[in-house]
Amino acid sequence: MGYCGISEGAISYTAADPARMIPINIISCAIKVKGDDLIKDPNAVVAQIVEKLS
Repeated sequence: MGYCGISEGAISYTAADPARMIPINIISCAIKVKGDDLIKDPNAVVAQIVEKLS
């Protein structure tokens, strides 16, 4: 979860409603990992966006 940017703040929500939150956490982590596979250098993408905006 830490790799995907899900911090310790999410633990209390997950503990309160695990049936709903655990699948959400799994899906969001899977999206993050797949996004990393598709975008080899995320910094290059950000740089392109910033360049177009300026």
